[in-house]
Amino acid sequence: MVLTKRKGKMHAAASQQPSSASMDVEEAPDGASELEELREFKRQLLSPIGLADTFNLQSAAGKKQLAMQLWRGDYETSLQRVRAANPALVQIIKAQIGNSYDRRASDDHRHSKDRQVDGILMCMIGAQSKFNASLITAGLAVLSHAHRVPAEFHEEVRRFFNGALKTETWTESVIKLARTLRPPPPDPLPGVAVAAFDNFSMQLNYRSMVVGGEGGQLKHMTNWLSCFLPAHLAPPTFDAHQLFANGIFRTGISLGTFGRLFYLEHHEVATRRSHRFTRFMAAVRNGRHLSRPAVRPEWQPYKVYHDPIFDRLQSSYADVREEMRVISQACGSVPG
Repeated sequence: MVLTKRKGKMHAAASQQPSSASMDVEEAPDGASELEELREFKRQLLSPIGLADTFNLQSAAGKKQLAMQLWRGDYETSLQRVRAANPALVQIIKAQIGNSYDRRASDDHRHSKDRQVDGILMCMIGAQSKFNASLITAGLAVLSHAHRVPAEFHEEVRRFFNGALKTETWTESVIKLARTLRPPPPDPLPGVAVAAFDNFSMQLNYRSMVVGGEGGQLKHMTNWLSCFLPAHLAPPTFDAHQLFANGIFRTGISLGTFGRLFYLEHHEVATRRSHRFTRFMAAVRNGRHLSRPAVRPEWQPYKVYHDPIFDRLQSSYADVREEMRVISQACGSVPG
């Protein structure tokens, strides 16, 4: 009886557990799938970094494409493409630079962490080959050149962080190429251009002591730029040619009346002066006086820097007339 019961129990226990054959059939797909995922993860990590949205500088077409993309911008999307091309590497980098603070960090902290990942990816792209360049790397190199960062500092940063900057020589060449590929201004207002100019004088070859010959010269010039305005800022009935045909000066008000509008005791001047003082003092009290406005500009100026007008200042009518002639002639080619 005991033996029979034991056999029954043994038989019952055996009936409740799946056979080894059925275990192999049910668990094998999960184990194999996990193994394949690990192998794929390993393959991605041991493969060269993906060069999504990266430009081949050995190719003239690649360098030209990069120079054109510098004008278009879209830097954030470029970084996203590089991250998307290297998911396993991004996962490892995030794990390596992570810390316990990340779980309760602010959005600014997480954004900073993403920029750190982007920086590591750019350095790896630059370390893989000096002939590869991401859009961010080229943009930072141009920005360094524009702000006249000392060459020694620029070069040391490039040596330690190869993906952050390119050489000064390369940067100057891509700037020169990009200037020839600048896209035209979008939707310019026909017949209108804005010009800004200012005087500049420079002492050349001056020395504290002159033995003979010339002791230097004082060079005068007027530096200037022009800018095109977008058509959507003007009212639908705006016609620049018709305005100039009727004359650019107002005829419905005398010069004396116009001048009195700027008197300190004029009611509009006094009212606005009081309003500004009150508003600025309130901003100082609230700690927001130096805060930048949160309003995004409606348009980005399309500035064109022109050659200086040498030997001309604004100290005489003759100089101003010559400057107006040069500026008007140059701005006469306004698109539209």
